[in-house]
Amino acid sequence: MSYDADIDRARRLTALVNDGFAGSLTEAATRFALSHPAMGTILVGMATPQQFEDALAAVEKGPLSQAALDRLSELRQAFSGEPR
Repeated sequence: MSYDADIDRARRLTALVNDGFAGSLTEAATRFALSHPAMGTILVGMATPQQFEDALAAVEKGPLSQAALDRLSELRQAFSGEPR
């Protein structure tokens, strides 16, 4: 519903980083997409060579572990009932 609400929701996912499942939220997002075999393409925006290198490093790490996906599921449960 609002940009601020989206940012707040995204910040609550930093637990994935704090718990050591990813080095950043952008890494977690890329690796989350890689975790789904039905996903054939990921569109990753980048503005600098460093962002390209970071995206490539995330892909090279591979999909998120099952433990990370389970943690993400727990975090997403907290969003239940929130307007979107």
